[in-house]
Amino acid sequence: MRDGAQLKLNLEKQEEVETALRRRMSELDCEVSHYRKACETYQNEEVAAASRIDKVSNEMRQLRTDTFSEEAACHRDVRNAKSESEQWKYELTKAQEALTAEREAKDILVARARGLHEELRVYRTEAEELEHIRRHSAHLSGLLEALGTAQQELLSESQAAQE
Repeated sequence: MRDGAQLKLNLEKQEEVETALRRRMSELDCEVSHYRKACETYQNEEVAAASRIDKVSNEMRQLRTDTFSEEAACHRDVRNAKSESEQWKYELTKAQEALTAEREAKDILVARARGLHEELRVYRTEAEELEHIRRHSAHLSGLLEALGTAQQELLSESQAAQE
């Protein structure tokens, strides 16, 4: 009787653990999905930043070409171009810093996603092991039930034989 109660308690604990594992696996799947979306967003922003950098570089080249072609306004254009160039360099630097920060954030997210993937793999392995234990427990319950039935039959036969 005590083994049956312990087995029932073990099955209840196993079900609680399985439920908790499923809940955690679901949460981890949501987190992985969130991090994947964030990675895609950062990748899109990285492409956009690279495009902005190319655009700024192209505009700087065009400015330099224009200043040399207009000889009459050369001094004024050179001053303006230098001023604009400094501003573009500043913006380019800021864009490069932003791109670097985005890449670092992406790397962190990718590392976190890999960690979560590994954690999820561990939880799935544990869930498989618990499923094996549950099946074994169910088998043992069946054997205990059969043993109880056989014991009752032997008791009945023994009583019938004594009469």
